[in-house]
Amino acid sequence: MTTRFPFSPYPSGWFAVAHSHELAALAPRPVHYFGKELVLYRTEDGKAHLADAHCPHLGAHLGHGGCVVGGSLRCPFHAWRFDAESGNCIDVPFATKIPPRARLKTYPVQEVDGVILAHWDESGAKPSWELPSVHTSEWTDPAFFEWKLRTCCQEVVENSIDSSHLPAVHQASRPARYTPISTEGPRLHHKLGIQWDGAYIGAPGTELDVELEVNCHGLGIIYVDTFVAAMGMSARQRLFMTPIDADHIHLRAALHIRRLATPELTQTIERMWTDAFQQDFVKDFPIWENKVYLAQPLLSEADGPVAMLRRWAKQFYGQAAPTATAASKVELPMLHTQQSA
Repeated sequence: MTTRFPFSPYPSGWFAVAHSHELAALAPRPVHYFGKELVLYRTEDGKAHLADAHCPHLGAHLGHGGCVVGGSLRCPFHAWRFDAESGNCIDVPFATKIPPRARLKTYPVQEVDGVILAHWDESGAKPSWELPSVHTSEWTDPAFFEWKLRTCCQEVVENSIDSSHLPAVHQASRPARYTPISTEGPRLHHKLGIQWDGAYIGAPGTELDVELEVNCHGLGIIYVDTFVAAMGMSARQRLFMTPIDADHIHLRAALHIRRLATPELTQTIERMWTDAFQQDFVKDFPIWENKVYLAQPLLSEADGPVAMLRRWAKQFYGQAAPTATAASKVELPMLHTQQSA
């Protein structure tokens, strides 16, 4: 818990720690997430790994001068080597015995669709789910964005069901039409129907029907597929929220456009949508950074299902997951596309 939020700043689940292209082979990289100094690296087989950063011998930071040797990470100070999978020390130069407690804490990692994800759980529990790949060539390569924000992961996810903030913050004509699809385990799936001023995508004076299909995977990942029927245009925003410390998150975004009839048309729409995303998405940031969290908010009939989302979110703080409802038994359709990185 923090003084600002009545829950841990470090919920359990999968969280982005790098884009795949950011992590070079055999080059350990220091990162700071979950209030910890960590080291991210690839072993010689190309697999990404994440571990606590400091050598248990005399505290050297393995992300500053450490190196990869086969399937292990070598300390820059005394060349102790640690197995990438188990974290166990496997070599101490000039010593006949390895101290039995010599090991690094390691974290489960998966690399999906150009993003390196690490699993965090304060109790040390192993992951019970993974993020599925949804890759196809139908979508353009991503445009990347990132920000450091004073907020928590849950606030961003909660925003995805907040129907009534859209007119005030994002210039929608009226609150969104919320349609629940399913709530099953770590996944929350719903749609928002919005009437938007066409100026958002370069068509001022028109009102466009826009449908957002939202898939939240835990409190660290949101996929939003946006469809503008009048223009036959689809975009996908992938959002990744990772706690840095008790007060800040690292928010990454990857934006894709479904490829159109010609490369030229695709590029035109991609530029238009990228400009609109950059201008519009950031409008939420000052609110997130300065609002307070009300455990018992005063809600109106125009709001989305805030209470439902908060019950669902409890499972990521070591509390019991919400009881399944009829909606949670709906078969989840697999997202049919994926981004490339």
